Amino acid sequence: MNIHSIITNPFYQNVWIVSDETDNSAVLIDPGAEPEKILTFIKNNKLTPFAVLCTHAHPDHISAINAIQKVFPVPCYIHRNDRQTLETSEILGQMLGFGTFDLPNNVHWIDRDQILTFKKMDFHVIHTPGHTPGSVCFLIGDSLISGDTLFAKSVGRVDLPGGSRKMLEVSLKKLSNLPDNLSVYPGHGLQTTMREELRSNPYLMRKTVPA
Repeated sequence: MNIHSIITNPFYQNVWIVSDETDNSAVLIDPGAEPEKILTFIKNNKLTPFAVLCTHAHPDHISAINAIQKVFPVPCYIHRNDRQTLETSEILGQMLGFGTFDLPNNVHWIDRDQILTFKKMDFHVIHTPGHTPGSVCFLIGDSLISGDTLFAKSVGRVDLPGGSRKMLEVSLKKLSNLPDNLSVYPGHGLQTTMREELRSNPYLMRKTVPA
């Protein structure tokens, strides 16, 4: 399994592409902007996408999905608790300077911690509300795609609509119980490890986040 990174949009958001080198099947996680850049990477690496997964439905994580679906008509998976976040993401996107964009289609709603399987790849869904009500992380082998729940030495903000400091604290405690050998791939910023975050991330260490 390979995990590729593409950095897009003014917020330096990480698009993660998980692929199986045995058959070039791929799953896209959080295509946030610049669909042409993402599609070029897919073409150059001869990948075949089978799904789009979203850690949450903020515009900087979803605005490229519809354009990608026009080329690859794959399903999009979002947690059910982010339905309202998705429905209002165009408004938030305009406020943040994203302009207009079409929402994803063929949306499949995740409603529990479960395993999503695409070809030979298993994605374990971990519901981690706080940044948004439907925020999730995806565990693939010894790798954690953490979205905007956990960053290197920081955590996601909770001051946007639907954010909750108390819920994020519970989610961080949930993540802190995962194996410390995990590699962590966040929604923004540098890759890290769970061991490093347990050692140096003040929000995991004291289990509280700022209001």
